[in-house]
Amino acid sequence: MEVETLRGSIPSFIRITHGRVADIGTLDDLVYEPGAFHVLDRAYLNFQRLRRLHPSGAFFVTRSLKTTRFRILESRPVPAVPGLLKDQLIHFYGVTSRHDFPAPARRISYRESLDVQPLAFLSNHLALPALTIAQL
Repeated sequence: MEVETLRGSIPSFIRITHGRVADIGTLDDLVYEPGAFHVLDRAYLNFQRLRRLHPSGAFFVTRSLKTTRFRILESRPVPAVPGLLKDQLIHFYGVTSRHDFPAPARRISYRESLDVQPLAFLSNHLALPALTIAQL
């Protein structure tokens, strides 16, 4: 009998904890699958933990903090898509981030509408279209 692996919107990992447990520790318990995308709240922006995800072939998309320091390596052309503002290849250069995540990353700026502030997304996927990263 052949067993199929379920894919799609079915979680592959669930952790139920007491309310006083910090959620960020959950990243330490995940098994990263090559090609999987981990869409994270910006509270999970911990470069040391994201560094462990990167060599597995898994990808992350998270919001940037205003205090995230980076150097722009390349500004990529942005297609004429409403809301898409920037697509940048960056290196982090904060006190710990430059050591904790030394690989290049993407920074995508996107604005849902003119009456809201633009959002900045970070990802280690360097080839996915910028709009797809913003939509994730």
